[in-house]
Amino acid sequence: REPLDISPGDSIELTGTFGTLDGPSNPGEDDIRLLAAERGFVGSLSLSSPSLIRKINPSTGIAARTQVAWMRFRGGMQARARSVVLRASGEDPQVRSLLLGLLLGEFDPTQRDVYNAFARQGLVHILSISGFHLSVMAAVVLLLVRLTGDRGWIEPAIVALLVLTYACIVPPSSPVIRSAAMVLILLLAHASGRRYDPVTLLAWIALGLVVWRPCDLWSLGFQLSLGMTGALFWLAHSLNARIFNQPLRGTVRFREHRWKDRLSAICQEAITANVLCYSLSLPVLIYRIGWISPLAIVVSIVVTPLVIVTLWIGYIALLVGMAIPAAAGAASSLLGALATWTVGVVTWADGLSFSSLHVPPVSALWTACATLAIIAALRLGFRRRDKPARSAAVLGSLAVCGCWLVVEWTVLIRLSPSTAMRIDMLDVGDGSCLFVRSGNQAILWDCGTLSSTGVQTRVIDAARALNIYETPTVVVTHPDIDHFGGILDVAKTLGIRLVLIPRRFFDEAAVRPRGAAAYGLKELSRRGIVVREIAEGDSLQVGAVAVRFLSPPKGAEFEKDNNHSLVGLWCKPNGRPEGDVEQYVLTTGDIEDDAISSLANRYPHLQPIVLELPHHGSAHRRSIEWVDELSPRVVLQSTGPRRANDPRWAAAKEGKRWYTTAISGAAWVEIGMDGGIRSGSHKPEEPSKR
Repeated sequence: REPLDISPGDSIELTGTFGTLDGPSNPGEDDIRLLAAERGFVGSLSLSSPSLIRKINPSTGIAARTQVAWMRFRGGMQARARSVVLRASGEDPQVRSLLLGLLLGEFDPTQRDVYNAFARQGLVHILSISGFHLSVMAAVVLLLVRLTGDRGWIEPAIVALLVLTYACIVPPSSPVIRSAAMVLILLLAHASGRRYDPVTLLAWIALGLVVWRPCDLWSLGFQLSLGMTGALFWLAHSLNARIFNQPLRGTVRFREHRWKDRLSAICQEAITANVLCYSLSLPVLIYRIGWISPLAIVVSIVVTPLVIVTLWIGYIALLVGMAIPAAAGAASSLLGALATWTVGVVTWADGLSFSSLHVPPVSALWTACATLAIIAALRLGFRRRDKPARSAAVLGSLAVCGCWLVVEWTVLIRLSPSTAMRIDMLDVGDGSCLFVRSGNQAILWDCGTLSSTGVQTRVIDAARALNIYETPTVVVTHPDIDHFGGILDVAKTLGIRLVLIPRRFFDEAAVRPRGAAAYGLKELSRRGIVVREIAEGDSLQVGAVAVRFLSPPKGAEFEKDNNHSLVGLWCKPNGRPEGDVEQYVLTTGDIEDDAISSLANRYPHLQPIVLELPHHGSAHRRSIEWVDELSPRVVLQSTGPRRANDPRWAAAKEGKRWYTTAISGAAWVEIGMDGGIRSGSHKPEEPSKR
């Protein structure tokens, strides 16, 4: 397919299907409607072909021509900067990915493993443009300017000009604009020669940014960047003095500062800054992400100098390369070595079993109280002999938060004692992904693909919102990518240790050794995850309930792959499918006519309370008849818009609580110990009691 001949500043006409923005479909998802309203977006346009994009004549007004000229200039600068970075990065994809992230803020989706490793080690801020990057840039520029002598007000003016130019080159995201605003305003305040309080000034900057974009207040990047910068201004000096026992001023005789003294001071400041930022951000990271990195301080101290040197050389190469593109290649070998060392250190640390720990979810109230307790400890200390009461109060608050944390980690991940089981069906389009829980245990039934939204996938975001910590066992019903495409992305976070699959999965991998099934099995094995075959007659207990697998029979010879899907009946332990009144849920995968007829003949007394609709609700005659025979009280249909509201299911829906993910988003059902049922969906709808 030929690339479209469209350049920045061109006016185009699009012909497609317009759709308004929908609310979040799964727990843990952001409501993009708020962001869209803040940024002036009204909807999306879907096109079926590039031929529906047509260039048209632009407006001829002065304002329009000025805007076109600016867009073309900016687009040309961006393209030139990208070509310079690509020339300087060489051929290694990891080096290229790291430098594109460091210098231009571009994310390479093919290098997600590297991105995740940086995230787990608390270094994700390095891979996106932040105040750290712009501070390094300002230091580079000031050094180069001062090599020519003392230039007074010209120094901050040149730095400000380059920072503004750089902000125009990189993608205009909130972090870039936020960082540029902080650096420029602080630089202006310093250049004015007047006394100012940096914490107060930062508070005014934060207030202005919130007024400009209110939704950023809930952004993890906003909270950490402004919060950590303010903490460094406010707490770093006193904490550094306490850690390294700095002597009182006036008690040391004057002596010349040697380079060893300066190096020692830099190392002390680096350690203090890392301890401060790590301690203060820990509660927020536990609450928002669920990962803690015991080695983060050490890794950061080792990696940060490498990154700073890389940025220095990279900025100089970018500055020179914008004027002489061929000159950028001269830095490729050195940049490549630095980037390789940086990625190597991070991936090596991430490979250690104790380097990153996934922890259970916590409440927002604990997060706020723990943050205040840590601020008190950092600010006041707890070893002052002259004020034992204050030290005892600080230690007591930390101890209370620690005990509170243990209680939350024990209670939040456990269902209510009155609940026998709960099933949560996520909205993954034409795929399946269900969490099944009982007591404090949970498993994952299929794991269809969900796109990532930053640090982790939507499955993980949903799990944390549902207070699900680990799912050590996963059942993959059959070898279709829409049922297992997301398992590798969530395996480490959810602590997956066992994957149960039907015989057909192994057969598919053997027939297509380069296919998705074979790749999935290979990767699971490489990560030490046990994969085991399961079939009719096998069973598995989860908390207070057990699932008995009813299909496929061992040695089944169904023609279609879908009919080899695992079918599980969830009931009380030792429950039998023949006439058992405690049949809770029937999960069916993608079974079709042949498997349905076989199940109906072998288990004529099936009467589950809750049914996962077979094959996402494909309206085959036998499926409709079977649903009518089973007569469940609640039906869960995981599907995209294509199968939603199919009129052929109209009669079968009568008298049933029917949840379709394309309409109601994620759905949930709770079955009580007394047999009562509660159900609901993620999109606004009152919970149902039956």
